[in-house]
Amino acid sequence: GDVAPGREPVEEFCALARPTLATSDICIGQCERVYTERGSSQVHSSRRANDENRLKPHMASAFRDFNVVSLASNHAMDWGDDGLLDTIALLRENGSQVVGAGRNIDEARRPAIVEKNGVRVAILAYCSVLREGYAAESNKVGVAPLRAHTYYEAEEYYAGFPPRVVTVPYKDDLAAMAEDIAKAKKTAHAVVVICHWGIHHIPRLIPDYQPLCAEAAVEAGADLIIGHHPHIPKAIAVHNGKVCFHSV
Repeated sequence: GDVAPGREPVEEFCALARPTLATSDICIGQCERVYTERGSSQVHSSRRANDENRLKPHMASAFRDFNVVSLASNHAMDWGDDGLLDTIALLRENGSQVVGAGRNIDEARRPAIVEKNGVRVAILAYCSVLREGYAAESNKVGVAPLRAHTYYEAEEYYAGFPPRVVTVPYKDDLAAMAEDIAKAKKTAHAVVVICHWGIHHIPRLIPDYQPLCAEAAVEAGADLIIGHHPHIPKAIAVHNGKVCFHSV
């Protein structure tokens, strides 16, 4: 799930979590902040981004117990290219593989590979809750996108009734994710897909695009889908025997 300890001393938080994290074969975390002294607050970022989302570089040590860290989040670009690239460099220095973001779209879509007990696992990460301009491109720093269009349909014939919200995945983003999964499955025993998606703080509500993306991921070869961003537990779904945690 989302990991973002923002207070000192970071090591005390790590010490409390370390015994639990150590029980896992592969430890994966979603980084919700950037660790840098560079960059500038972006036009889309909120006051919270100014006050909380940029942390001192040494605080990235909080991720030293994680094999893989995803930076495919709605906050990864809040401090621009420098903020994201500095964070990636620090996480790698701490020994973590980074997924879901990079200097360009090819790097952002590249899987992490972890071998444990003879099992080779590929991990990919994508973000569906992106600000404008945060997605990586061929020559642009950013995160791996899995975006969705939003439409509104009349639910009833009488005035004032709330419309139905319809969400549909971007065709190209969905195809790119499926391509990444199929490619990774050729060299790995299992593929884990991490998605920063959904609607936060509202219990049980799952937008249309999430099951569609999850089913497409499974059809392409994904063995497990782990979602986060809503900050509360959501649904657990099973498709062709593969499990999707819509939020953890």
